[in-house]
Amino acid sequence: MALVWLHHFNRMTSHLSPLSLLATLFLLTALIQGGSAQCPWEDEPETELQSTCICSYNTANELSIQCNDLTNYPLFKATLNKYVSKVPLDLLYINNSAIRSINENTFNGVLIKNLQLSHCRINSITPNAFRHLDFTLKHLNLQENELEQIPAEAFRHLKNLTLIDLSKNKIGKIPDDAFSTLNNLVTLKLSDNNLTLYKNSFRGLELSLKNLNLKNTKLKSVPECIKGLKSLTFLDLAQNLLTQLPGNNMGIFKNLNSLTALNLERNILQELNENAFLGVEDTLSSLSLLNNLLTEFPTKAISTLRELRVSEFFLFYFFLQVLFFHANLIDSCTVKFVCTSRLNLTSLSL
Repeated sequence: MALVWLHHFNRMTSHLSPLSLLATLFLLTALIQGGSAQCPWEDEPETELQSTCICSYNTANELSIQCNDLTNYPLFKATLNKYVSKVPLDLLYINNSAIRSINENTFNGVLIKNLQLSHCRINSITPNAFRHLDFTLKHLNLQENELEQIPAEAFRHLKNLTLIDLSKNKIGKIPDDAFSTLNNLVTLKLSDNNLTLYKNSFRGLELSLKNLNLKNTKLKSVPECIKGLKSLTFLDLAQNLLTQLPGNNMGIFKNLNSLTALNLERNILQELNENAFLGVEDTLSSLSLLNNLLTEFPTKAISTLRELRVSEFFLFYFFLQVLFFHANLIDSCTVKFVCTSRLNLTSLSL
């Protein structure tokens, strides 16, 4: 049996991203640690599902199903309808399969809490595709597909959704109100798309969204649409084309009252205005600026962050805990900033 599951594991992880691989490892751990590892259709005559899908049960006896290289989705769907139509699935994870289109019949009759469809070449999602999952679906992962636009109508009724991952698609524009009805959305991942964002792209998420990933989305400036995200705690703007952070009195981060972590690594920032972090002086505790084009240490900008004690000269308390600057062009740092026994950093990388 161990050899059988090892064979499954090798086949099903060959195309996975690191995050997907981690999810798979968790699932495999569940298979090993307890609960039945049998799929509900285990006693059926030999079918494709026997070799492409594995199952596990969590401590609440909820079923998780993971399939790789699934070529006959209609057969899989019919099997689900036969065996699990009345019981919510904790996880349905399909990887490297040719589903291409999601319509109102794709999940009809099946209740799912966490849905991940990766490497499935999905390019079309109809407005009613998830209507049968209105009240059960919490996590929706559609990374590494071929979507060219946000399926806003399909998302509109998913009131309990807390996570959406649309990373590594072909999405261009995020229209106004694309997520406006998703009042419980906590995490939104849009990385690795060539994005155009509008003023109200994230309207409706002001009080719920905590984690926003815009990594490698070809942004040339910090988008205006983040301004109202009062609950945002983590913002990833790494690997973009940012040349500066607006330093006017309005401040691009001014209303981000909860922001604690900001990733700006691998941009093309050459300098930071002293007002660059206006609005997050009392909250920001993690900042990464590695691999930019900074030629001098941004003392004035950093000294506004009251989470970091800089020196006796300043009248503020500063507590910035994590600070990355290596792989820039900095050739000197002010004595006031670095040569002080009162520096309260737990991590400093130059």
